[in-house]
Amino acid sequence: MKKILLSLIIFFTLTSASNAQALLMLLFGDKLSTETFQMGINVAGTASDIGGITDANLRYSWAFGAFGEVRFSDDWFLHFNLTAKTPGGAKNVQPFEDIIPEIDTLTTDISVTRSFNYITLPVFIKYNLGSFKLGLGGQLGYLTSATDIYTGFTFRGDDLNMERNIRDKINLWDAGVTGIIDYFFKPEAKMKSMRISLTYYYGLIDILKDNTGDAWNNSILMLSLAIPMGGGDDVDEIEK
Repeated sequence: MKKILLSLIIFFTLTSASNAQALLMLLFGDKLSTETFQMGINVAGTASDIGGITDANLRYSWAFGAFGEVRFSDDWFLHFNLTAKTPGGAKNVQPFEDIIPEIDTLTTDISVTRSFNYITLPVFIKYNLGSFKLGLGGQLGYLTSATDIYTGFTFRGDDLNMERNIRDKINLWDAGVTGIIDYFFKPEAKMKSMRISLTYYYGLIDILKDNTGDAWNNSILMLSLAIPMGGGDDVDEIEK
């Protein structure tokens, strides 16, 4: 169900990009779009994992935020994203606490998904390669929620879905290295062009408090569509 919802979000964003830009232009005009500075919005699909947890599976989710880009020259740029919802975590993990024994005896096929959400600020130095830009940088994140989600079935065949808040067991701050590849639909529009971006983040901080075993590290792959404010005629050209 989540994969279907994510596909619908991305499809809706792609098909309504020109309307989104028109609304942003109406609200902000060209105040946040100049020859050397550009702002816009990002919507993304994500795949996350937790390094240090054996046999964990990827957790799929979505992210939403804003971006800004500063042009130093025709080749070099400073880029940052402020993402209010950056998912992390993994599926098929061992819980911190066993399920309540009274419930456990009535259930089967229990699995646990560890779900994180962060506010993140990655900053990149990017190099222009025509239709592509490559960037490297660092990222800082603040944990807003952390939950273990138990799913399974009762012996009557009903779905089981329960959650436990584990935020007190996870470090509130995370930091690491990140890289980005942009593809611009219309490179001649420069920063005003819509783009697809592939971003990878690897955390360098152990996210588990008082960890006595292998370090837990966030790992997040993100595929996003960036819609610039005041993008202008490049959207119309793309749709034609």
